[in-house]
Amino acid sequence: QIIHLSVYAINIVLVFQVTDDILNIEGDPVAMGKASGTDKTRLKSTFPGLMGLAQFKEYAQELVNNALQALSFFDNKAIPLSALANYIIERKR
Repeated sequence: QIIHLSVYAINIVLVFQVTDDILNIEGDPVAMGKASGTDKTRLKSTFPGLMGLAQFKEYAQELVNNALQALSFFDNKAIPLSALANYIIERKR
């Protein structure tokens, strides 16, 4: 169980950061409550800049899929954690 939850956690942490980087590029500043495009303005090297935005979004989905696969061990007991994974990738702020 610990191994499955660890795989879930690692992927969730990564997808949170990936989503944050995506929002920095294309997020709505009003919805986010902060400016977008700051990474580019600061000439910050980012994974979306290196990989391309479309491929980076695919990577985000892959991370969520990995997290959900790790939860399949728990059947319906992990529904809240599954919902959290989906929320993280779909968040707008």
